[in-house]
Amino acid sequence: MKTFFKILKTITKIIICFLLSIFFAQMNICLADTVVASLDGIGYKSGNQYIQRLRADYAIGSNATISCKMTNNSFINILNPDEQQNISNLQIYDESTGNTHTFSSDAEIVLETGLPAQSITKYYQLKLTLQDGFEEGTYTNTIVFNTSSVMGTSTGLLLIPYIVPQFFSISVLNNPLKNIVSSENSAQFNYTQVSNESMHLIIYSNTNWNLILNSLNLINELGQCFKIETTSPYVTSHTNTFTNFSDAKNLTVARGRKTVENHILVPAQIDVHSKLTTPNTIVPAGDYNINTLYSINNDP
Repeated sequence: MKTFFKILKTITKIIICFLLSIFFAQMNICLADTVVASLDGIGYKSGNQYIQRLRADYAIGSNATISCKMTNNSFINILNPDEQQNISNLQIYDESTGNTHTFSSDAEIVLETGLPAQSITKYYQLKLTLQDGFEEGTYTNTIVFNTSSVMGTSTGLLLIPYIVPQFFSISVLNNPLKNIVSSENSAQFNYTQVSNESMHLIIYSNTNWNLILNSLNLINELGQCFKIETTSPYVTSHTNTFTNFSDAKNLTVARGRKTVENHILVPAQIDVHSKLTTPNTIVPAGDYNINTLYSINNDP
């Protein structure tokens, strides 16, 4: 009988040890610090901010701290590494706490501290304030999520891309072009005059550009012509001799480079001059407006 109880006692110990080993193994699996980060959807522009939602899946031990930092002080253009945007314009918004933090150099941001042991999913929003003076293209940086608890530490890395789209802007500073034929000159044949005023165009762009001209509803018999003048260093070529407006059908009249200095958009000014030549007939005196349409596109 004693032998039986000894065997039973031994079997009981083995079973208890086995169950405890399973229990503690399960505890370690659940509470060992881990973090897996991923992009949640596609980033988008809202106002002057680029917003990217993130998801982070945590398994943490007790008394845990969650923090994050960027691996680089700047987002870097993948095609032009010299083009960089500092992370001082970057914030992270914690959807669960409602807190917003601003990144600074290599400083680590503490998102939460004193957390109990748990497995939890959290969502964040990275908000990058955009500046117009950055070259188009895809910029990247890497965010690092760190955890620390009684179970140890863990790290999760995630590459963050964002896209600066091409930007073009064209505006007219003064009234449209027109030629004025006076009564004294209306009876002259082959009379030529250049308009007293030019039309001033202002262009902004973060990439190379083409200026396109289309003429509209012109009286071709008047031989109305145009030419471009500019002293802007951002204009690389332009039509600098008088050209008949009737030839201006999707006509490239100027080309240029990005109008950016020190990541600030600056204007490129172009002046359009017009000239009128009367035919071998009397032309009624009056104002002859020049209706034109200007557009701008990318010059690859």
